[in-house]
Amino acid sequence: MKRKRGLVIGFVLVSVLLVLTFTACGDKSGEGDKSAPAQEAWKLPEEQGEGAQLTAFKTLNLEGEEVDQSIFANYKYTLVDVWGTYCNPCIRAMPDTEKLYQAYKDKGLGVVGLVVDSLDQSGAVSMEQVSQAQEIVKQQGATYPDLLLSDSIMRNVVSSISAVPSYFFVDSKGNITSTVYEGGRSYDEWVKIIEEETGI
Repeated sequence: MKRKRGLVIGFVLVSVLLVLTFTACGDKSGEGDKSAPAQEAWKLPEEQGEGAQLTAFKTLNLEGEEVDQSIFANYKYTLVDVWGTYCNPCIRAMPDTEKLYQAYKDKGLGVVGLVVDSLDQSGAVSMEQVSQAQEIVKQQGATYPDLLLSDSIMRNVVSSISAVPSYFFVDSKGNITSTVYEGGRSYDEWVKIIEEETGI
């Protein structure tokens, strides 16, 4: 039964990643240093139970540390940035997203990234993609946390997103509180959206 479930999740994962790759921004930019030494393979933590949206999950961040839904607890709202390493608009939007993070983190708004192409076709962590994502984040000066996909994040969130970059807001428990915003926005555009969506 577990094997069958794994095959189904793997098929869904590959399908969603292919859709995101070809419907959004298929050109590559900011590729990592291909000559960098390979990192030791990471393994995603086991997830327990079923949560809706982002209310119950376990995954890793881009440093390989285990993260769960408590990442949202210190903020009234969090802006979730769904992006891919192959996506130029995603990468170009990062400096404005970082500017938002710095301006609002002490006012109750956090920012978290979700890297959609962090896993391989089998559903295992792709260390090559992780290295590329790490390099992009470093080059763009983004200091907010970025997370790898997990089964529940894929099932409850990413499977319903049709393009990257996409953004949405969650509350302190991980409940989605807004519509999905497709495409990058300038800092000033985000300021207006934040006020409308969160009142911050």
